[in-house]
Amino acid sequence: MTLRMMATVLLSDGRPQIWAVNDAGELVSSWKRHPADDPDTGWAGWTPFPGPSGVVQSVATVKLPDGRPQLIVATNEGEFTKIKANTHPDAAWTEWGGF
Repeated sequence: MTLRMMATVLLSDGRPQIWAVNDAGELVSSWKRHPADDPDTGWAGWTPFPGPSGVVQSVATVKLPDGRPQLIVATNEGEFTKIKANTHPDAAWTEWGGF
């Protein structure tokens, strides 16, 4: 699998999460496993991250003032975003919405 257009953000517990776009224009993600303060902790394998409609062309992340990560993608059908539902690092993500 060839990955491109990577973006990363720190979760509220300090662990990084990475998103990338694969050859098919789909999102995949990986994150640092627990414990967050151990630099030798391994990474989760690349996992499909269901994206919005269309072929993903670019991906970006920001950290909101309350510590929640926000994911922003551009596809051939528009720009979309989603955020963590709350500040817990294992919280669910909201549904995709327009950006």
